[in-house]
Amino acid sequence: MNNINNILTKWLVLLFLTLLLLPNIIMIFGLEREKTNNEKVVLQKFPVINFNSPLRTISTLKNFYLANFGLKKTTVNNYIYFKNTVLEENPIPNKVVQGKDGWFFLGNYHKNVLNNSFGDDRSKRSDIQKIASYLTRIKTYLSKKNIDFIIVIPSDKHRVYQEYLPYQLKQKTTKLQRLKNILKTVYNFDIVDLYEPLMNAKEDNQLYSKTDTHWNDYGAYIGYNEVINKLNINNKSLNLLPIKIEDYNIEKVDFENGDITRLLNLKTNDHYVRFNKKIKSNVFLKDKKPTLLNYINPDKKLKLLMYRDSFSMAWIPFFNETFGESLYIEKYDFNTFQIESYKPDVVIFELIERNIISVLSKKAASNKAAF
Repeated sequence: MNNINNILTKWLVLLFLTLLLLPNIIMIFGLEREKTNNEKVVLQKFPVINFNSPLRTISTLKNFYLANFGLKKTTVNNYIYFKNTVLEENPIPNKVVQGKDGWFFLGNYHKNVLNNSFGDDRSKRSDIQKIASYLTRIKTYLSKKNIDFIIVIPSDKHRVYQEYLPYQLKQKTTKLQRLKNILKTVYNFDIVDLYEPLMNAKEDNQLYSKTDTHWNDYGAYIGYNEVINKLNINNKSLNLLPIKIEDYNIEKVDFENGDITRLLNLKTNDHYVRFNKKIKSNVFLKDKKPTLLNYINPDKKLKLLMYRDSFSMAWIPFFNETFGESLYIEKYDFNTFQIESYKPDVVIFELIERNIISVLSKKAASNKAAF
């Protein structure tokens, strides 16, 4: 009997050790079959070992392991499936919020975006003042070069379609409104806030996808048209001619799900509104890099430089029809060398509302002495 117990104990220990080692074996040999990465975690390469910085090396090794250990994607995806399908619960409520009538929204995990849409904002006034000062320094520098500069803020879907959120809070002043107030009262500088134009247009057409964070081509066109009008008001000599909506055929394209519902492994039916130009454009792509797009339009003259995020992808084709050359940079590393070499007529900062503090506050601090 004792021998049987000893053998059983050894087998249990061996099984336990095997289960402990299994994720590491799968990670080392790349045996995991599950490819879907619902956590949106960037799988990292094995870090460089630096014996001169042992604490940093340990930290990078830890981050590498947490992002790559075996069976992680399988476990996470099965958990999401079980919560979603069996229990009919939101598996990651802090990341995704299910609204009414099939609408999905990002949760507070993403820069507190849900609460911030009601003005429940924890940003310090000093941080907002630093950002206002930084943006004003950029404007002053560009003004001396006779370059028009505007900042454009597409609204978070939470604000435009707030009625579809699962709950409502008392509306307070948002961080964007606070930044606008400081810029206007202290520096006499306006931001192009697209909230009102989008709200005015949403009764006629759906402007954002239900299952995705981004606007569709309708929303993008509304934003584009507002920007062109603002540029013409600021500088009549630009005489920019916006492309007309009548120049496009408009179609609805079905797709299975957007970037929000993919986080839930949830298959939903949605549609995307796409604008197709009736007459073929003469615009062509001059250069393409990971964070850079450069287009040429031989029918126009002026040059555009836009610092942008993913929201601009839908309106890039519209701006390409208005400017002779358009350079789009998916970063906010404003530097004078780039301005001197490219010599734009217009510079645009396009930045989705939820990122305005987190992105610009870092740049305001790092570039304080640049202007």
